Amino acid sequence: MNSKTLLLLGLLVWVIPGFAGGEREAEKKPLPGYTGIVHYLEGKVSMNGETLVIGDTVDPGAALTTGEDSYCEIVFGGKNVFRILESTVAIIDLERGRGNIRVDRGSMSFLLKRLSALDAEEPEFLVDTPSAAFGVRGTAFYVVIESAASSYVCACNGSLQVEDAAGGNIQELTGYHHNALRINKTGDGTFEFSAPGRLYHDDDDLNILAKSIDERIPWGSKED
Repeated sequence: MNSKTLLLLGLLVWVIPGFAGGEREAEKKPLPGYTGIVHYLEGKVSMNGETLVIGDTVDPGAALTTGEDSYCEIVFGGKNVFRILESTVAIIDLERGRGNIRVDRGSMSFLLKRLSALDAEEPEFLVDTPSAAFGVRGTAFYVVIESAASSYVCACNGSLQVEDAAGGNIQELTGYHHNALRINKTGDGTFEFSAPGRLYHDDDDLNILAKSIDERIPWGSKED
């Protein structure tokens, strides 16, 4: 074996561990608290058309789609979780200081216990639907897109600020054991609010969601 071959082998021995170590360091790098991580899923779930698996991170502004009999749970900051239920299309935008979720079709449930994970003194979290927007301060709630003109929201345990899609008719929605509101766009372009009562979900749905982040919902009293 000549001297040139020995020199080449020596370089490979030095370089390859360096690359391997770099990969290990990259894997250990902690994710920001506002990064959404796929905590659980069943069935067919995709992000921007690509199949998701448990442990994947959610890109800011990504479109998540669930098929029939499918759902997934996204966790951020360890103590915030939302479930994207079957046949749903939602745009998930979690960034430093703010979270925004646009539900185009389907339904979602939420338990947000640590919005400080958004890394801001006054974090902003909004959920948009075709007929209304909901400002969140930390609460358990449920959203359903009933049609292109009608949205249903339930403050299951906590408070939401509700505003119709035209930017008017703002009101506070508070409930400690399900207080629901329907926002419906009428034929003349105005919006009507009504109180349909609890629909589509029950305590168990939210209790299971809470258990996924080792929390409980204090039904009948204010969230901690």
